[in-house]
Amino acid sequence: MIPKRIVNCWMGRGKKSDLFAHCLETQRAHHWSDWEFFEVNEDTMPELLAFPYVRAVLARGEYVKATEIGRLWGLARLGGIYCDADVEVLRPMDHLLNAKFFIGREDAEHLNGAVMGSVPHGVAIEYLIQNFPTQSEGPESPHYYGPGFLTRMLTAPALPFDFVEHPPEVFYPSHWRTPTVMDRMTERTVAHHRWAASWVKK
Repeated sequence: MIPKRIVNCWMGRGKKSDLFAHCLETQRAHHWSDWEFFEVNEDTMPELLAFPYVRAVLARGEYVKATEIGRLWGLARLGGIYCDADVEVLRPMDHLLNAKFFIGREDAEHLNGAVMGSVPHGVAIEYLIQNFPTQSEGPESPHYYGPGFLTRMLTAPALPFDFVEHPPEVFYPSHWRTPTVMDRMTERTVAHHRWAASWVKK
C-alpha cells in the first residue's frame, strides 16, 4: 500500500509563484491529519547531484527537467503520492493508496506524471529510474523526459509489473491545449493539473 505522504519536487531554489503556492496549499488542506509532506530538492536529496543529467540541466537553468528525475527519485526512496506544484487538489486522495504504482493519462496519446503514486522501492518506479537517461546532459525538450518518457516506458510490451492507469478525468479535467476548459470534470476528478508550463519562456 502506498504510504500517506505527499511528495513535491522543487529544483533550483527559486521562488514559487502565487499559483504554485495556492496549489501546494490545496494539497495540504485535503491531507492534513495523518499525512506527511516532503519536498525533493538539491538540499533534501543531494545525491541527485551525482547524476550528470541533473548537474547539466540545473547549470542551464532548466529546472523542470531536473524535476523529471527528482520526482521519480523521491517516490522510489520514500513512497507516497507525487504532485506537481501546479496540481490543485480538489478532494482527498486516500482511495488511491491501495496500489503499488499508479499514474494518470492526460489524453489518448500520453501518460503524465504530474500526479502519480508508488510504494517505496516499488518495481515500477525503480524500472523508471533505471531507464531514465541520467548519464546524458538532457539535450531534448522537457516533454521528452516527462510525458514522453513515461509513455514510452509504461506502454512497452511485456512489462514485468502491473500498475493502475487512471483516465484523464481523474487528474486532468482540462487539456493542456485548453487549460481553462474543464470539460472532463466528473465525480471521479480528485485534482486539476493547472498546466502552468513553467519551462516556457514568457
